[in-house]
This record gives sequence, C-alpha cells and structure tokens, in this order.
Amino acid sequence: MEAKSPNENLNYALPIALVLNDPGTSAGFEERDSFGMPKLLTGTIVSEFSDGFALPLSFADFAVRVRAELVKYYTQQQDKLAAAVAPELFPRGQSATLLAKLYSSVEPSLVAQGDDGSWDARSCNGNQTTLVGDGLVWHCLCAPVGTLFRLQYPGGTFDERHYHDSKEFMDLLLRGINVPRQVGPQAVRIISFGPALREAAYRDHFGRLWQVRTWSLGYGDAYLIALALPTPDGYVGYLTMAPSGLGDIQTMRLEFVADYLYVSYTGSLEQWQAYLGRRELRAAAFERVRLQYEPHKGLRFESPRLRLDTSDLMPVDARSPLELEMAYMLDGERLDWDVGGVVVHQDRDAKTFVAAYRQPKPAGDAPRERRERWEHMSRRDAEFSGTPGHDDDFTDFWIRTVAAAGAAGSGADARPLYEVVYNTDRSLPPRELQELRAHLAGAVRVTE
Repeated sequence: MEAKSPNENLNYALPIALVLNDPGTSAGFEERDSFGMPKLLTGTIVSEFSDGFALPLSFADFAVRVRAELVKYYTQQQDKLAAAVAPELFPRGQSATLLAKLYSSVEPSLVAQGDDGSWDARSCNGNQTTLVGDGLVWHCLCAPVGTLFRLQYPGGTFDERHYHDSKEFMDLLLRGINVPRQVGPQAVRIISFGPALREAAYRDHFGRLWQVRTWSLGYGDAYLIALALPTPDGYVGYLTMAPSGLGDIQTMRLEFVADYLYVSYTGSLEQWQAYLGRRELRAAAFERVRLQYEPHKGLRFESPRLRLDTSDLMPVDARSPLELEMAYMLDGERLDWDVGGVVVHQDRDAKTFVAAYRQPKPAGDAPRERRERWEHMSRRDAEFSGTPGHDDDFTDFWIRTVAAAGAAGSGADARPLYEVVYNTDRSLPPRELQELRAHLAGAVRVTE
C-alpha cells in the first residue's frame, strides 16, 4: 500500500506470527529512496543501503549501533551525491556570475544552485534584534541548514572571552531567535540552555575554523546544534535542531554546507588587530593580512594581492570600521576564497570611506552587464574616469578610478582590475577634490 499524499496517515499491518517467530538474532536495514540537498543542489540520486548487525543487545548498545548505521548510510549517500553532481558542482557548471561578481554580504548568505543550474549567493530576508551596546542578532530560515544567523557582540571592542563562553553565545542568540518549550497549552520562550554539552572544531575546505556546539534538549529527546564561524565582531553560522538519533547526521550536514557560506567580515580596527593575532580563531585567508594604523592618521592594509594606504586620504582611529569583502576566486584550476574588497570607514556614522574592489575578467558566459563593466574599467572611462562626482542634492561626493597590476604586455588584459573609490558626505571645494584624486591614484598598489 502507498499513501495518496504526504499528509495521509498510513498504517501497515503484518501477522503477529512474524514477530513471535523471529529468532531475534539480527537487525537488518534495507533502504531505497531519493537523496539530495534541497535549496543547495538541484541534483538528486537514488539511495540504496543494505546492512545489519547481530542481536541480542542491550537497549543502550542497540541505540549506539542504530546511530552508527544511520551515520554510515548518510556518509555513503552524501559521497555518492557529491560524485554524481561533480561536473556541475561549484566552481564547475554555470558559475560565471558568482565568479565575476563581488558581493557585500554583511549578513551571511548561502551559495546555492538555482533551478536553472546557475550558482549564485542566495540571500534571505531575515529578522534583526538589537542588543544593548550596539550589538545585534540577525537570523533567517534557510534550507537545508535550519537557521542562518549573525551575532554581533555589544561594545565594539574585542574580548577573547566571548569566543570561549558557549553559555553567553547561546543566551545572546536566544534574545533574537525564539526557541519555545511547550508547557501544556502554552509555548514558553527559552532564555538559556546553559553551557554547551559538547564542543568541537571543524575546518572547512577554505581553511575557515568553525566551532561546533551542541546543547541537549532533554525534555524533547533532541539537540540544538550550532556551527559558528568566529568573526572580528562576533559570529556567523548555522543553527538547527535534531532528534537525538539524528544529531550526528545533522552535524555532518551542517559541515557539508559550511563550504557554501558567503559573508563579509566586519569589525573595528581594534577588533581586527586582535582577531588577526589569534590563530585559533582566524580563517586561513587572513594568515598573510597585515594592518597598521595610528590614531588620527591613516590605515595601511597589506595582503598578497593588494596594498592600501589611506594616510593622504582619510584619518582613522581604533573604532574606525573595516569591512573585508570575501570572494571565491580561481587560481588556475584551484578554487580559492580570499579578500576581494577592502572598505575602510573614517568612523561609524559618517559616509567618508576609501575602498578597493577586485574585479576579475568575466568569462564569456557571464552576464552582459558584468562584461560591459569590465570594458569600462579597462578603458578607465565612464564612471571609472577619476572625475569627481556627486549626487543631485550635493550631499554625497565621490571619486572612482581603477588600479591594475604590472605593466602592459603578455596576459595583461586578463589580470584582475581593482575599482578604487573615495566617498564622502563633506562638501569639498574643487581644488581639494583634485588633490584627493591625485592621492587616490597612489593609495592602492595591486600585487597579484
């Protein structure tokens, strides 16, 4: 018999003799189903699994063996799925749009395959709760991971204690994310789970170090699982709930999806300096990033791809915000995850900032607007001519130009270009704007 719809409650009956006459010497598993990662990959496979183990066993040992079989099943099918979709798996397949575009994504988003097979960063409409002291909790529901979140700690300074206090971490998340417990007819909001039951570390394929934390929901025979990525000002990551028997599988699922998180890293210069100094927290992409600044003077940023010095353009201090926009890049056949954009703000409120945005040459199948934009950058014309501009109300002023690596020659037309921007809300006389234009040309040096 088969159910007519997923909502139909279908029961199965069998002769009691099959139960009574069973010798009880073995437990078997036979599974044939469809297996996939909905909202991440469009492809699916037919999963087949056949295994078992000997009986009798105590209930505790039986439960352990069942969980082990479920993990074995899931591991096999996940590997089989990855092999089946390998020709379309990012960065293969329709990846031109994602590789040609730099996203400013302070709230995390998921790199996923659309119905047409194309890869892109798929954002979701989230909810935000402010915390005392400029902190915040942002979250949204995002298949296949449960809840996507961002936690910005209050205070605007770096406190290493935050990254080792699982109770504080979850208590702050719960101020923005409602996790209720049903007590009779009433859904009571939980405000604390206490310290995590288990903590572990996971490093994804791009060298990002995640903290895996698990809390027990004993009243519901379930676990709350967080896969949290440290940032200079807090965390981003995934939060999900799983029945106790599926906790290991759900953790594996989160770890698989970890590679597909897209986010910009933000924080004050003080937070950034502390974050970069702690190897157990920082992502591998920041191993060779260097920051130097003096209060009321400029910032000097250095990475293997880019050097930026704001000294002649804009002063900074310890609370000046720095945003590093991350991007997936192809270095030959190898997919890399590295700094694609640097945005330095003078302070938290004003619109004065200096930025450099990496633009690789778009592939032939990239969207037309990305290819046309590249042509204008290559010629340094249109919006990239370096001519000072302003909005209609004369409340926003900018200079936009282009920086490139090396001299003209073989392969120069395929090298990445950098859009370089100075922006301010200060009304500046033409002479000062022209001086800033001259300084902007020398503020960026491309080293890749």
